[in-house]
Amino acid sequence: MDSVSLHFSKTQGTKSADFIVSTIPISKSEIPVVELDFLQLEKGIKQIKELARKTLKKDIPHHFFDQQLFYRGSQSFNRDRCLQELCHLLANQNIANPDFFDKVLERETLSSTVISEHIAIPHSISDEIDESKIAVFLF
Repeated sequence: MDSVSLHFSKTQGTKSADFIVSTIPISKSEIPVVELDFLQLEKGIKQIKELARKTLKKDIPHHFFDQQLFYRGSQSFNRDRCLQELCHLLANQNIANPDFFDKVLERETLSSTVISEHIAIPHSISDEIDESKIAVFLF
């Protein structure tokens, strides 16, 4: 399993992909697409698991996680401070641009990415990223 940006898939293609998971609509795809809607997250997760079992026969890949991208912060941090710390961490690892924080905040104004009281999946709407990683904020 691998991840690529929309920019990469448009320029390099997705011929070797088994399926695509996207938060934005993708039309005219020759391979299965799961359009992830954060308001119906359980449905999307179920679709991803089904496709993964059928095509990959593996668990969720660990390459999205990097030990250096776990951040222990204070419970006193507000949402913006948590996001700022994670975005700074990603920028320092050359995974995200220095303006990533602003793009994440811009995305949050469209719709909250909060899933539960202590879980959110903040992200930007950008096709400029060549590598997907998950940064984790721990209280």
